[in-house]
Amino acid sequence: MKKNKTHLPKTNCQGERILFLRPGKLGDMIVLTPILKALKEYNPNIEIAVAASVYNEIVIRHNVHIQKIFSVRFNSFLSIIKLIFAIRANQYDWVIDTTPGNSTTMSIIARFSRSKSCRIAGMHKTKRLGCFNRISHPDGIHIVKRNQKLVESALSIDLDKYMATYQIGLTPQLHQKANEILGCTAQTKPMIGINCSAGQPSRQWPFKKYQNLIEKVIRQFPHIRIVLFATGEHRAWVRDLGKQCEQVLVFPQSDFLTIVAAISEMKAFFTPDTSLLHVAAAFSIPVTGLYPDAGENFLRWKAYKTPSLELVAAPGASVADISVDDAYSAFSQQIASIEKGLA
Repeated sequence: MKKNKTHLPKTNCQGERILFLRPGKLGDMIVLTPILKALKEYNPNIEIAVAASVYNEIVIRHNVHIQKIFSVRFNSFLSIIKLIFAIRANQYDWVIDTTPGNSTTMSIIARFSRSKSCRIAGMHKTKRLGCFNRISHPDGIHIVKRNQKLVESALSIDLDKYMATYQIGLTPQLHQKANEILGCTAQTKPMIGINCSAGQPSRQWPFKKYQNLIEKVIRQFPHIRIVLFATGEHRAWVRDLGKQCEQVLVFPQSDFLTIVAAISEMKAFFTPDTSLLHVAAAFSIPVTGLYPDAGENFLRWKAYKTPSLELVAAPGASVADISVDDAYSAFSQQIASIEKGLA
């Protein structure tokens, strides 16, 4: 039966088939997801495809707002050529490059995908401008808002009332797996998460400070369960920290979506500025975040649409210089709020 379109919101979209280009890491893909949901709510007839990296594709694997995913090796010439042919074969009306700044790879895709029927939009482009039909230069705002401004500029629409938080799809099986690890059926203590790994050395908080923070939390909040997350070399850290008290659970090394499912069970989350900060925000979990500076990167990547407290290193200092007392003061505010809500 043909769908009745009379009640759909009016759209100024010049075409309703859109492909987003989003190479990069997990966080890069997470921050794209609000615009995908907003577009589908604005007009459910819009068909959305995403060209993801083989690394960040997992973020959108179960996203109900996407009709097609291309998993692309953006460092492979052959993979890029296949993507260009796919774009032409699928006859997309818009290709929207959400990678800020100039990129030779993105320019090649734009140049050979662009046609009379397929337009290209990009953000903060200052070179190879002939490859793009529309360019936006939004500064001083969050990366989610930059994506929004880019799409609105390209499609001549207003998405403000449709913008929500991040969307990371999870299956019942993933929730069950995470809950079995966490022991949710056997315990009733509210859980808080602490991530001990940062993506870059400049964002890494020292082991001793994590140890002191955990000791303070345990003393002040004996009815809270602490769940520790870490990757790589910091797995040894959390194993040592996990020996401190029965209140502390070390979440085992696992796949990304199982970790996401576990974080969705937390009542508060403490983390350096990394992808897990955005994971917590996806479930509106209060976040205490550590940031290396208060500049443009902070404006782009701070927590979005979730209660948050930001601890920013002083000018000329590093994340490692943020004190345990300052970290505990912020994090304990969120934990106390949780306990008050459960009382």
